[in-house]
Amino acid sequence: MDVHNILLATGFIPSPPGFNWLGKIIKDLDLPCAKCGYPIISKTLEWHPQLYVTGPLAELVDRLQEIYPGLDM
Repeated sequence: MDVHNILLATGFIPSPPGFNWLGKIIKDLDLPCAKCGYPIISKTLEWHPQLYVTGPLAELVDRLQEIYPGLDM
């Protein structure tokens, strides 16, 4: 078999989910991100003191509301 391209349907989108509300917080808290927008985290999955990342940023909402009062999502 001779092929020129292989397409994979992984469902991956090369930008972080929730970026519409997360972008302002990243800027305001000066959170480190890669060029693609995903967080640059420590070996312990910490992105900011007491702010940890799991899955596709799924656990951020509750913690961000605590450290960023008035967050409108």
